[in-house]
Amino acid sequence: MTQYKWDTSYAVHVKQLDTDHKKLFLLTNTLFNAIQRKESADTLQELMEKLEDYSITHFEYEEALMEMHNVPDLVEQQQEHRKFVQKLHVFRQHYPDQPAATSLPMLRFLNEWFIKHISQLDKKYTPYLSEKLDK
Repeated sequence: MTQYKWDTSYAVHVKQLDTDHKKLFLLTNTLFNAIQRKESADTLQELMEKLEDYSITHFEYEEALMEMHNVPDLVEQQQEHRKFVQKLHVFRQHYPDQPAATSLPMLRFLNEWFIKHISQLDKKYTPYLSEKLDK
């Protein structure tokens, strides 16, 4: 499995949100590298927790911006964000007992989810937010 790299095609043209998205890619790749290096279970749990916490913070900020600027599809975003957090939490719970069975599906889910979510859902708010906020 290869890591996914941030590139400008993922930009939503809202500075803070693009910065957050880059950080989410970085955290996912850091977790990927730690798994490849066979880091300790404690280290991996810590990285998963950081990713989950940062995701929640980002989602809350993104949703607040969408609500403040009356962006359509807020409910769909909220639902997708909740599903993501729940799924990541399940991976975190199962990892200690089943690291080999959990690692690859978790990394695949993370990479595919971020790519799909940013490219398909987040891009929908670009016209509503990019002109109104500091780029």
